Amino acid sequence: MKYRLAKILSPEDLSTTGTKVIDITMKDVISRIEVIFRTKNGDSGFDAHPAGNVSKIELVDGSEVLFSLSGRECQALNFYDHLLPADNHMTGSNGEWMRAAFCMDFGKYLWDQELGFDPKKFINPQLKVTWDEDVANTSCTENSMMIIAHLFDELTPTPDGFLMSKEMYTYTPAANAYEPVDLPTDYAIRRLLIGSHQESYTFTQMIAEIRLNEDNDKRVPFDITGDELFWQVKKRYPEYIENVYMAIATGGTTFRVTPAEDAVIVGSRTSVAAALYLIYQNGGKAYGVCETSDETIYMLCKGYIPHGYAPLDFGSAQDQDNWYNVSAIGSLGLRIKAGPSLGSNPTTQVITQQLRTY
Repeated sequence: MKYRLAKILSPEDLSTTGTKVIDITMKDVISRIEVIFRTKNGDSGFDAHPAGNVSKIELVDGSEVLFSLSGRECQALNFYDHLLPADNHMTGSNGEWMRAAFCMDFGKYLWDQELGFDPKKFINPQLKVTWDEDVANTSCTENSMMIIAHLFDELTPTPDGFLMSKEMYTYTPAANAYEPVDLPTDYAIRRLLIGSHQESYTFTQMIAEIRLNEDNDKRVPFDITGDELFWQVKKRYPEYIENVYMAIATGGTTFRVTPAEDAVIVGSRTSVAAALYLIYQNGGKAYGVCETSDETIYMLCKGYIPHGYAPLDFGSAQDQDNWYNVSAIGSLGLRIKAGPSLGSNPTTQVITQQLRTY
């Protein structure tokens, strides 16, 4: 076999909250590490997106951070890398298992022979996953974490490096205010993600303007409104499409979806007697009413800007020669202007995906 799947962690019921630390002892080149976290609903609540149960996924080598994203950030990056929705099970039904999957991609695509994580290049690589089982369903009392590595086996590539993805900067925005962000110039940048996960608010409400400049405005590669970036994303990326199912009550039920903007939700009733109303409330929040009786509803949701994050791309993501070579730049600055209405306790993140060479 040229490739194989190896379990870094067999399915394990962990405590309510904590950080799982695992030594990476395998020696073969890793193309992808996949973290799968499942939680069993203790009632019919859908209190947050299941990706919110995982607050951080890290790969470290001593004090050096090689990968660091939240669950929501990781799924957003995965969508723009894979052009496919995350392998989630979206349900708020009592007794059902929610599922959220997160891919740590080290190559441009799965089984990329030019880029991959080679554990032999590091001293003590460790994987760290921080979780809280009752974020998505506050009555949850049972969980399961499994971690899988996609490895090269008989095929033994010698990759030049790997994709290093990190939350580079996070801050609390103020309405209509500018935030300057210093970006790294140590490795070529494949992609930036910028966004704010804020329920009931869209990306274009949260982000008004984005400006990227080199060497104190000597050159300005990007100067774009949040609204125009959203339209550019719609032209280049497919819709994010997912299934959601749960009981919708006569008194109304709130649930969550992944798209943060321009979403449409349709549902299929299990009874012709139940008049169904579904309302998308922006930022991944939705609401439904079954007017005559509680019913389990099977829903299809499609939209854009997963978890509230949009990409700044630098040419073709599959062509390394297209990526943003920042080695000759003295300083690289990003300036973000917030929108006029941000909701309560907003945060904004800047995520970098860089080519880390060996």
